[in-house]
Amino acid sequence: MGMKAAIIYHSVTGSTERTAKAIAEQINGDLYKINEKDTANPSMVLMAGKIINQLIRPKQFRDTVSKINLAEYDRIYVGSPCWNYTFSPVIRKI
Repeated sequence: MGMKAAIIYHSVTGSTERTAKAIAEQINGDLYKINEKDTANPSMVLMAGKIINQLIRPKQFRDTVSKINLAEYDRIYVGSPCWNYTFSPVIRKI
């Protein structure tokens, strides 16, 4: 029997989501998006508002992750956008 994998990710513009989906497809893993459904918007003002909203509401991410039975997975991959040369603060808060 193969190893069971979970791919847990946070994506705002869709880049991390595309990568997470590609990985999940290649390894036949279960995919979990931990933030609200986002639609990419080229407006930096709207994007900044979306990011700020996610930063001030970290509970939504912990609640989503807490519903995943991580014990059933052999491997867990975590995906994040790169903000200021590191992973997003949302990932740190979970």
